[in-house]
Amino acid sequence: MIRKLKWQFAAITMSLILIVLIGMIGAIYGTSAVRLKNQATASMQRMLEGGMEDPGIHIGPKNGNGQGYQRPDAEAPFDGTLPPGEWQTNASEYDDDDPDDDADDDSDWEDDDNDDLFDRDDFEEKKDDRHIDTNVLTTFVIVRENDGTLRTEGRFVTFSGTEAMQSMLELVEADGRQNGRIEYDGTPYLYSVSANKTAFHDWTQEKAELANLMGKLALVFVVALAAFGAITVYLAGRVVQPIQKSMQEQKRFVADASHELKTPLAVIMANLSLVQSHPESTVREEGKWLSAIQEEGGRMQNLIANLLYLAKSDDGSLQQTMKRLSLSDLAWEEMLRFETIAYEAGRGLEEKIAQDVYVTGDEDQLKRMIGNLVENAIKYSDEKGRISLRLETQAGKAVLTVHNTGQGMTEEQLQHVFERFYRADQARSRDIPGYGLGLSIVSAIVDAHHGKITVRSGQNGEGTSFIVTLPLAD
Repeated sequence: MIRKLKWQFAAITMSLILIVLIGMIGAIYGTSAVRLKNQATASMQRMLEGGMEDPGIHIGPKNGNGQGYQRPDAEAPFDGTLPPGEWQTNASEYDDDDPDDDADDDSDWEDDDNDDLFDRDDFEEKKDDRHIDTNVLTTFVIVRENDGTLRTEGRFVTFSGTEAMQSMLELVEADGRQNGRIEYDGTPYLYSVSANKTAFHDWTQEKAELANLMGKLALVFVVALAAFGAITVYLAGRVVQPIQKSMQEQKRFVADASHELKTPLAVIMANLSLVQSHPESTVREEGKWLSAIQEEGGRMQNLIANLLYLAKSDDGSLQQTMKRLSLSDLAWEEMLRFETIAYEAGRGLEEKIAQDVYVTGDEDQLKRMIGNLVENAIKYSDEKGRISLRLETQAGKAVLTVHNTGQGMTEEQLQHVFERFYRADQARSRDIPGYGLGLSIVSAIVDAHHGKITVRSGQNGEGTSFIVTLPLAD
């Protein structure tokens, strides 16, 4: 059951983490895509509004000698001339029938077989020598004049005829939107229509960037999912540990309670059988067996009362009457009550109780706490040992210490001393009455009064001390 609970917890946690990771990755990718699209849209709008004035790659004013143009970041001036053939600039008008539009067969930039707006591969090979950034090719405008002719606006545009431009405009018309996306000859383009002008932006570079980003995000997603998965499984195991411990304690509690109840019940049943075997006997004659039944019945009643007290303490239903009272008076009362018991057991009892130590608490519970500690000290002190009770104030706290001489407890025993039905010396405990619930009840009472209880014990005849710290009353 615990293992199933662990994996259920891990599955729920991983589902939430998965949702968060997908949301984060989607947000990063979406934000990047929107940013790139907005940049492209802004570039197209500038081209539609200003023609050549595309701030994406600005080829500035003429150089000092008035010859040519130079990019601000270029290492060498660009002389303003374009290679012959397909490359044209600034609102050049074209006609398929015009022989001037034909490219020079000997030009390094010639590509008559490619009916596209530009030859990207050829341009990539030569751009470094001419200090031209590929971004200059990403945005251009196709203008349809009133007479139906087509021309381009853009800083660097190459084509081998109007067929490519016409095909792209037909794709835009078929899409039927003012702003959208088309794909021509395997290349994606964003477009924006304004009157007789249509701006295009080559989306190839941005598409590659987004694909690269998605690859990185996918890698981060896988690594993060694996890391969070391992951490979640580990934490799930840690989370269910208290539940597992609680269930184990509950099982042990039921087993111990059953064992403790079984013994008096067996005694009662055996004595009842003896009484029933002599129906002619009088009550006086069977008094021995009836007394044993009464004694075991009293033990069972006390055990059940203690179990009910602990159960109510656990679920918070324990009734408490909190008031300001003298812990000094309660300590004196309990010492007087156990004086005879200690004397009969051959134990010495001494006290050092400060006067006027006031706390806020339930009188019956605090008396029970003191009584259980003193009773436990009498039971586990050595023969002719001594039990001392000291009450004092320290740093705004009431400190109650109950000490008994005798054999101390080991470190392992100290870890379990407040557990229910736990008895440190099992062999010796057979001769000591009780069920191992007294210190558990003391711990519950101290917790209910916002206090703290600690235990100190030594193996060299130093004995054992229980120290209870409670807040003083205002």
